[in-house]
Amino acid sequence: MPFVRIILLLALVVRLPMASAATDGLLGRESEATTLVTFVKQNSVRLSGINDIHLGSRASLTSSEQHTDDVCVYTSTGAYAVTATSLNGAFELRSEDGTDAILYRLQWISGGTQDLLPSVTIRGLPGHVSDIDCNGELNASIRIIVSASSFNDADPGVYTDTLMLLVRAE
Repeated sequence: MPFVRIILLLALVVRLPMASAATDGLLGRESEATTLVTFVKQNSVRLSGINDIHLGSRASLTSSEQHTDDVCVYTSTGAYAVTATSLNGAFELRSEDGTDAILYRLQWISGGTQDLLPSVTIRGLPGHVSDIDCNGELNASIRIIVSASSFNDADPGVYTDTLMLLVRAE
């Protein structure tokens, strides 16, 4: 223990100089100094404005039912990638007892419409670069489509899923 105390005391007394790129100028008729200027731009992304999706209550469907939710995607790089996963594994709404399911399709809309598949990433999407809240303008959408046949084949009940959306700056 005494050895450690001596080392700590020496470290406090000696105080090693901090590494710096700055240099002071010399005394004279002119003096020139240099300094290193550093500014770090973070690689950041934010998905906001998303809402819970309630598809309503129906006894049957004659055509596909769809719901679109507009969102904001901010990215410091100008581009992002999106990946969707479902708590149920596949994109399906499950009955409360887990014995029945209603399949759904998922689409991402940003400069065009693309189908999202579970755990498959879509890359090269344009994000908002100047405001973390997209200046109040939503710049992407998620669309859920339930086919009439999948809905009509299901038993009556409440069906749910938890959808997770992951965006990454590119």
